[in-house]
Amino acid sequence: MQLKEYIAQNLNQEQTAAALHTDTSSLIIAGAGSGKTRVLTYKIAYLIWGLNIRPKRILGVTFTNKAANEMKERLIKLGEEINAQNFSDDNLSIEEKKVEESDSGFGDFFQSVENKKLPQISLDARQLKRIGTFHSIFLKILKEDIEHLEKKYTKDFAILDADDSAKIVRDLLKRFALTDTFKPQEVKGFISKQKNEGRTAEFFLKYANGNYDESMGKLYQEYEKELEKSNSLDFDDLLLLPYLLFQKSPEILRKWQNAFDFILVDEAQDTNWIQFELMKLMSGNVDHPDQKGANITLIGDDFQSIYGRRGALMENFLNVKQYWPDIQMFKLQTNYRSKPHIVAAGNEVIKKNTKQYEKNIVAHREGNDKITIFTHPSDTDEAANTVEMIKQLKEKGKIRSRGQIAILYRTNSQSQNFESLFVQEGIPYKIFGAFKFFERKEVKDILAYLRMINNPFDSVSLKRVLNIPNRKIGKTSLDRIEEFAVDNGVSLYETLKLIGELGNTKTIEQESGIKLTSPAVSGIQDFLTLFVGLQESIKTLNPADLLEYLLKKINYKDYLLKEEGSEQVAEEKYDNLGQLINMASKYDFGASNANEEVVSSGEDLLRRFLEEVTLMVDMIESSDENSDAVKLMTIHSSKGLEFPVVFIVGAEDNIFPLANAMLEPKTLEEERRLMYVAITRAKDVLFISHANQRMTRGQLKMNPPSRFLEEIPNDLCKFYDLSQSRAGAVSSSITEGAIVRHKLFGQGIVLEIWNNMAVVKFDNPKFGLRKVELKFLQEC
Repeated sequence: MQLKEYIAQNLNQEQTAAALHTDTSSLIIAGAGSGKTRVLTYKIAYLIWGLNIRPKRILGVTFTNKAANEMKERLIKLGEEINAQNFSDDNLSIEEKKVEESDSGFGDFFQSVENKKLPQISLDARQLKRIGTFHSIFLKILKEDIEHLEKKYTKDFAILDADDSAKIVRDLLKRFALTDTFKPQEVKGFISKQKNEGRTAEFFLKYANGNYDESMGKLYQEYEKELEKSNSLDFDDLLLLPYLLFQKSPEILRKWQNAFDFILVDEAQDTNWIQFELMKLMSGNVDHPDQKGANITLIGDDFQSIYGRRGALMENFLNVKQYWPDIQMFKLQTNYRSKPHIVAAGNEVIKKNTKQYEKNIVAHREGNDKITIFTHPSDTDEAANTVEMIKQLKEKGKIRSRGQIAILYRTNSQSQNFESLFVQEGIPYKIFGAFKFFERKEVKDILAYLRMINNPFDSVSLKRVLNIPNRKIGKTSLDRIEEFAVDNGVSLYETLKLIGELGNTKTIEQESGIKLTSPAVSGIQDFLTLFVGLQESIKTLNPADLLEYLLKKINYKDYLLKEEGSEQVAEEKYDNLGQLINMASKYDFGASNANEEVVSSGEDLLRRFLEEVTLMVDMIESSDENSDAVKLMTIHSSKGLEFPVVFIVGAEDNIFPLANAMLEPKTLEEERRLMYVAITRAKDVLFISHANQRMTRGQLKMNPPSRFLEEIPNDLCKFYDLSQSRAGAVSSSITEGAIVRHKLFGQGIVLEIWNNMAVVKFDNPKFGLRKVELKFLQEC
């Protein structure tokens, strides 16, 4: 059997054609549930085994670490299967297939050709290091060539996370007395937008128009100075700087163009301006006819383009022939995930959009079920009925575990009603995307220590840990130290070293003008001693051992206990650091980690670990169906996931679609694509619900059902109107102004009563203003 036959046996006709096409560039339009990752995996396997392309000459670009890791794992497994088959291939010839014998896995190639057999190639993650996210791929390019830029960065630069870069913005607003003029998130959003559209601060200021633009441009410029001073990049720089590098140096661009024969881009419909420009530059296209690049495969689904507000330009995906005129289009139109009624509903909704590729998704599975649509009197009734339905599904054996269920909503605030009821009913649940591992305070504290050890000029990290645990260095002392650093153009670390050398408060004030208390000076000296010891330690300790040494050295467990006042909470937080140590354990002397070659330097090990951690911004918990926790998430967070049972809640105009999205056809179409994504997460059972009235920001709102519900044909649905059966069903003596008690929310005052509902302002500010059913209230 030949490899092509094997691929054809394991893929359908559409998939096979897409996987085997290599003569020109490819556009693969992959509908929901159509086996997109499977096709990509088989295509890369065909390049390696069928065309003998070396793995390091194949660039695979994804949007998430999860997608990159899944592709690597599948490819390694598929490679083992291919090797076990011992395929023959009559197309192989020594003249057609040249390869360096020194490359790992290719040493027996020429013997294989003589025997008309495919070579036995053993793949591991290290050989697939060119498969990764946009940011991880271009980070590697910067690590090699950043010093060719005019900016004063060295190859050991640090990478700031979103929180750290936001701190720099807050400090700048404070320094320039602009805290009342601009919000930090406004400035950070502006800077991010400029970088993702390829504009430097200098370029923006050159064309600035008006006071607002000039002020923002200057803040952007000062922000860049702070990054350069600390030899740090923010996340957006990982794409902006390679773009600037390629623009500045055609030689470096050609070097990287020549490094790859094939480029494959996953979720191409979600690329923003700079990501698409980088792909054009790397591959060579009509914009750069003199620059020959790699054969490119773009794979994605315009029906699922939902990140316009983050800068994604679906127009790029729709107009690829402008840039690659010979590109060949393939459509994957068979959905293997969902039952027919779910696929049909998605098709009917999405066909109302105008700007998209024409395709008709068909279901591979069989069935004649219907979507259940509920109308509720209120949002609290919606939550109560959803929870009741989940209990019934479990009790009647319709599901194996509650982990097979997902509740999807348009905005995060909609989860509150469900959380309260799950707590009352003792039903386990998990919120996805609400608070990620690397956003936890204890994790950020210890990572800041590591970043400071790696780069003492990282002032953001140094500031975070200077007084953790408490070294009696108060805010006033830190402000004076920072002021001296800014006025004298030196780093925070250099200022601390100066204070340590001067020794006592009197000498420090005389020589530098910095007025500090004796406890503060003592704390700074203790910190400097710790820092010197930690820098010595990285010469002999790997990152995992360094973490354990650090935690003991600063008595972080005791610090947590004092901060939390609860041994149980402190233990839980300390356990999170155990998970961090586990992640670091794969970086060891003489061992290969998941993405890089063998390394032997402790400093290099730490640097590589920190790079990986910074790039893991999309790390989320596993959506394990075997756990018994119901999954709660926004629809955006559900992208790429699937569940046997899905509840789409809050399907009302002004909620879904959002009120402001209904004003523009373009944004309304993106909301419709979001509904399509929500519908197509369901494999077997789909519930959609809406409420006649909903508490929004402390006010009762009455919204009509979502216009998207009208786009689903009635013959695909069964309807239950629960709003009439519940109205006035509860008789109660509670009146407006009454003091009441709720089992979970505590005591409060009734502000308004409508039918069987009461609007209550609870004394506990954690719960605030809530709408609850009268039957759950007891008059005090």
